[in-house]
Amino acid sequence: MSADVPTAAKPRFFAHELTSRHNLTKRSLLAIAVVVAGSCLAWVAIAKEEQPESIKEVARAVPVGVTELEEVEEYTSHRFFTGTFVAQRRAALAFERSAKLIEVFVDQGDSIAKGQPIARLDCRNLEAHLREMLARHKQVRAELEELRHGPRKETIAAAKAEVADLKAQWELQKVNHQRHEALFRRGSESREAFDESTFGLASLRARYEAAHFRLEELEEGTRAEKLAAQEAVVEQLAATIEDIRIDIEDSTLVAPFAGTIATRHVDEGELVSPQTAIVSLVEDADLEFHVGLPAGLASQVVVGQPYDIVAGGETHRSYADALSPELDMTTRTRTCVFVLEPLESRTLVPGQIGRIELEERVEAEGFWLPTDSLARGTRGLWSVFAVVDDAHDVERVESRDVEILHTEGERVLVRGTIEAGDRVVEGGAHRLVPGQQVRSSR
Repeated sequence: MSADVPTAAKPRFFAHELTSRHNLTKRSLLAIAVVVAGSCLAWVAIAKEEQPESIKEVARAVPVGVTELEEVEEYTSHRFFTGTFVAQRRAALAFERSAKLIEVFVDQGDSIAKGQPIARLDCRNLEAHLREMLARHKQVRAELEELRHGPRKETIAAAKAEVADLKAQWELQKVNHQRHEALFRRGSESREAFDESTFGLASLRARYEAAHFRLEELEEGTRAEKLAAQEAVVEQLAATIEDIRIDIEDSTLVAPFAGTIATRHVDEGELVSPQTAIVSLVEDADLEFHVGLPAGLASQVVVGQPYDIVAGGETHRSYADALSPELDMTTRTRTCVFVLEPLESRTLVPGQIGRIELEERVEAEGFWLPTDSLARGTRGLWSVFAVVDDAHDVERVESRDVEILHTEGERVLVRGTIEAGDRVVEGGAHRLVPGQQVRSSR
């Protein structure tokens, strides 16, 4: 029995001993866990301090939209120019001679047809002169006909008789002269009587020869030269008559084309000259639009191509018709003429103002960018932000100076320190600063 007691007490002792060790083990494990946890926290903190600054800023990167630059060599500019609608024909009508105005048939605002009488001059003196020239013309024509038919037979017969008579007188005078000469040689006749016989013979001979030549001329007919001279006189009078008739016809002023009387300048009873305008006539046909264009732009206008003109709040279709070959010395522009379609001219009047929009091709190397991509720069320039990758492949923005070449709506054409292929921020440039990290997206 005594041997069993120690055996029973031994387990209690060991049980008590195991419990203390157990508690010690728990405290050790807890301490170890705390140390391990502290070590982990310290390691994480050290790791955070040692990582690159770019990784810290990932969360703060600003999202931006970018566009890749493409270079252009020219651009099209839309420009407006002001011009005037004019009638295709406008004339200040006047007479071609000076005379008294006796009648005006039209007044301001009247519509007239082509060839319609407008006014008339006093032409009584012209009519009297015409009658005189007609009579003179009749006379010279009769003389011409006489020359063409030649002399009458009776005239030729009379000329022959005259020649025969003078020849007989001459033959007789020759015989008498021989007698006078013989008497003068014998001294039976005075010197005076002999001289009278000599000169009488010479006179008869001259008369005979002249009559003989006239006879030959009559027998040969009228000379061609004389006929030509008489024909010239006839033609001269005919031209004078035609000139008088033209003056009489021009004494009535007629409309050279259909149109409307814009202004009446004179009244009946006034003495007018070729420098005096009677009325101003404006054609009723299709209107033209005249506009002065810069020389460079004018050369780009294509004749025959359609163009729109805005006038009176409406758009009118027209076609380029002609281009002035020289510059206006005052405005330094070339006048371009556009012809309106027939229906387009009905609501317009000469003198009305219109505007035309033209496209101008301008040679300029640059890049198109949205207006929102611009930011104020220095020295009057502008700047844009280009997206680049830094040494850690992190996207950041750089400021690039640019110059605006042309503005068109919500985009601008620029050039400067940018190149084709650069990625430029499209908008929100006011939110960025140089070197700021961004996150780009197309």
